[in-house]
Amino acid sequence: RIAEDLADRVSLARELAAAREAQQRGLLLEDRARIARDLHDHVVQQLYGAGLDLEAAAADSPGAVAERLGSAVEAIDEAIAQVRTIVFALTPQDGGAPTLRHRVLDLAGGASRHLPQPVAVSFAGPVDLLSEGALADELTASVRELLSNAVKHSGAASVTLSIVAADARVTAEVADDGRGIGDAARRSGLENLRVRAERLGGAFDLDSSPAGTRARWTAPITFPEGDPTT
Repeated sequence: RIAEDLADRVSLARELAAAREAQQRGLLLEDRARIARDLHDHVVQQLYGAGLDLEAAAADSPGAVAERLGSAVEAIDEAIAQVRTIVFALTPQDGGAPTLRHRVLDLAGGASRHLPQPVAVSFAGPVDLLSEGALADELTASVRELLSNAVKHSGAASVTLSIVAADARVTAEVADDGRGIGDAARRSGLENLRVRAERLGGAFDLDSSPAGTRARWTAPITFPEGDPTT
């Protein structure tokens, strides 16, 4: 009887702990969703309005001033893109597998912990249509390898990562301002990147020098109704 009571109490304690954890998770998700809405509805709109005002001012300004205002507009556009990326990362997922965007942001966040400043991430095109399947898995693995090379071998202070889906292709590009990639890194990880791309009918290109490295991984996008392998 004592053993049964003890088991019941342990079971109840576990249920209460699970309920508290679920409640805390729900509150956290609600808070993240609220922050995402505020960023989208207020911050992005204010930045967009400021950019329009600067564009109008540039049109009525002399050459040198107009050029500086144009640079400010470009900086605002970049800030808007970064805020939208943050908004997407904060938005709770509706179950299922993580999107490609979330997977890439998780990798960038992990790499950022080992760099002087966070990895600057940008997306263009319908990248979230590639959330599942071999292409998404290979691209994610390749991004992980590219970021790992930048962190381990480059000594970079600044790293950028872009994912672009356009013209029936997806491209991942990582650039850094480090000292370049040595021969040891080229023999293993970079060969894996090339194999991953070519296996999907794509390509891998690398431009590395003592001034920095730019690596570009690309592969064709295929869908079930237009898959060239079928």
